[in-house]
Amino acid sequence: MKILVASDSFKGTMSSQVIGRIVQQELAPAHQVDYLPVSDGGEGLLDAWQVVSPGTRIKCVSQDPTGIEITCEYILTNDKCAIIESAVTVGLGLVPESKRNPMNTSSYGLGLLIIDALRNGAQKVYIGLGGSAVNDGGVGLLMAMGVKMFNGNGEEITEKGGRVLNRISSMDISALDPWIQAASFYAVCDVDNSLVGSHGATQVYGPQKGANPTMVEVLEQGMVVLAEVVSKLTGNDYADVSGAGAAGGLGFCLKSFFHAPLLKGFYALINLIGLESRISQYDLIITGEGKLDTQTESGKVPLGMLRLGEKYNIPVICLCGMNESTRDLGFYKVYSIVPGLATLKESLEAPELYLRKLIRHEIIR
Repeated sequence: MKILVASDSFKGTMSSQVIGRIVQQELAPAHQVDYLPVSDGGEGLLDAWQVVSPGTRIKCVSQDPTGIEITCEYILTNDKCAIIESAVTVGLGLVPESKRNPMNTSSYGLGLLIIDALRNGAQKVYIGLGGSAVNDGGVGLLMAMGVKMFNGNGEEITEKGGRVLNRISSMDISALDPWIQAASFYAVCDVDNSLVGSHGATQVYGPQKGANPTMVEVLEQGMVVLAEVVSKLTGNDYADVSGAGAAGGLGFCLKSFFHAPLLKGFYALINLIGLESRISQYDLIITGEGKLDTQTESGKVPLGMLRLGEKYNIPVICLCGMNESTRDLGFYKVYSIVPGLATLKESLEAPELYLRKLIRHEIIR
């Protein structure tokens, strides 16, 4: 049997490449197994992109979501295209669980990363949005690039984080112009959520970033305020656009200020690597992600691979750490590590061990 493995990363534990290699090792030599690193715009975008576009990994000093200095990297391709994975500087995995609070976390570090890429000559900038710890609508990113925020009294706001959104009354964006003119920008979104509302960034993803119900209410109102200020300033209203809510509103920011198209992450990558033209040669597709749940339906890798499989009548198996989906999405089979083979704690401590056990227990019989 000829098998394609194209799984998203298991967030914080295994990359797409590691998962592909493990499945390949476990199923060979009985089957021919190819694996392809893929990403929806979140973790693993750099690895997936480098498969199809040669480039140099550039190291850069930036900040994590809490403002601590870190060193991260992006790809600068031979044709001056920068590939930036927002998770390397604003990712949820960078913040200890005890410190996760979207009232405080900021996208400032992503702005520093973009500036570095532009200073290194990037003419196109692709920014993968996913797995973030922030819910600031991109205000931190804008501050890093020289934008000034003011409250109703005309006083400059210098604090960062989601907590400042309610206080923003106006902005001075004049410092942005040179950066915007330097390159074209593209937002690679991992989800299709809007900025505000029940399907918006705050209400859907705020709790997993550490927001309690009171914080969710405050942050949601802050996003509404931000959308109103930006609409008056730019003459455009993108709050309800699909993908605007990606990465805590970074999609909205990049669309509003950088004129960035909001690309569906998985499909953007698949088009670049030309996977659809090759998919029909496979007898089985194996995909997966750390947790299968309602968010899977918002543009994640497993659903994208499922739709490709359906189009070419290829069965698709989904491997995951946990399966919390309440719907039958159409996978041929769904196999999960927790709770059948391990507790959540055990699976997080030894993810590769338990993925191998899952394959041996469920697929190899």
